[in-house]
Amino acid sequence: MRVSFNHLFIDYPVHDSTAVQTRAVYFEQDHPEPSDCRILAEAEELQLEFVLTYDHDFEKRLSKVSSISKLIKPSSYWSSLDIPRGAKPKTVPHHTNPLSEQTWWRW
Repeated sequence: MRVSFNHLFIDYPVHDSTAVQTRAVYFEQDHPEPSDCRILAEAEELQLEFVLTYDHDFEKRLSKVSSISKLIKPSSYWSSLDIPRGAKPKTVPHHTNPLSEQTWWRW
């Protein structure tokens, strides 16, 4: 499942908090940060294919423990999309959006 960028910041509710907490505690045997473990457990419950992170320790310690959600650096995810350079964006910021004047997001 690929989540569109429009859905990245929606706060989805946890449906089975006991199962998520159990899974998060399980992850703690490989990683000492409970909040990171909770993030991965929630991602699994949502059946997210990817979790983007800049946290090297989080990615290094937990990248192999989930068969559902893959921890990946944003640059690796972007490369995996194999978008050809110069491809025309499907959507662009509205001209009133400050990002419309920026160039960093253009490929």
